[in-house]
Amino acid sequence: MRIWRKARLPAALLVGAILVVWALHAVISGGNRNARASEPPHATASVSPKPSPRPTGPIKQGHGKVVYLTFDDGPDRVWTPRVLAMLAKHGAHATFFMLAQHSRRFPDLVDEVRAAGDAVGNHSVSHPKLTKLSPASLHAQVANGIQSRCFRPPYGATDHRVLTEIHRDGLQQVLWDVDPRDWSRPGVAMIVKRVLAAVKPGAIVIMHDGGGNRSQTVAALDQLLPDLAARGYGFPALSC
Repeated sequence: MRIWRKARLPAALLVGAILVVWALHAVISGGNRNARASEPPHATASVSPKPSPRPTGPIKQGHGKVVYLTFDDGPDRVWTPRVLAMLAKHGAHATFFMLAQHSRRFPDLVDEVRAAGDAVGNHSVSHPKLTKLSPASLHAQVANGIQSRCFRPPYGATDHRVLTEIHRDGLQQVLWDVDPRDWSRPGVAMIVKRVLAAVKPGAIVIMHDGGGNRSQTVAALDQLLPDLAARGYGFPALSC
C-alpha cells in the first residue's frame, strides 16, 4: 500500500501540471483573439472621392413675380448693343452667356453689359458640344471661358461628366425653361407667342444676341417686355 501511494503522487502532480498548462493556453489564445478583433481593419475599400466644390448662394436673386431673360452666343458688335438698348428702354435687366472667343475680341462690350447692371455668364470658349469632348478639351472649354459663377453648356448638351467638370471649376449650370427658338428666325410674332404661352414666375427664357442676324429678337423684345410687365413681371439679372 505504501508503494502504491508513492506511485500515485507523481501522477497527480503530472495531471495538475497538464491542467495548469491547458488553462494558461486558453487564456493566452482568448486574449490574442480579442486583440485581433479590436484591431482596425485594413483599408481595402476604395475611398470616396472628395466632392467637387459647389458655388454658394442662389443664382436666381429676384423677388416677387419675375422672369429671367438670357441671351446666348455674344457678344456681337451689332446685336448686343441693340439688345442692351431695348432692355434699357423698358427698364429690364438680363444675363448674357458669352463665348470667350467673342468676349476677347470685344472686351468693351463685356464692360458695357456689366455697366448696364446686367450679368455675364460663361458659355464656353467656342461653342462645341461638350458631351463629345475629351476630358482635357472639356476642361479647357469650361475653365477658359469668361469669368462668371454661371455656366450654360452650348446646345444644352450636358451629362454627369459635363456637370462634374462645371462644378469642379466652381460654377453652377444654368439651363432654361422657355425657348422660343429665336435663333431659327421664325418671325417676331412667333417669338412673342412662344414666350407668352410658356412663361411662368421664376422662368428662365433663352434668346440670342449672337450667332447671326438677331433683328427679330430685338423687335420681339420691344413687344414682350411691355406685355410681360403688364402681367406683373419684373426682369432681374441672374446672380452670376
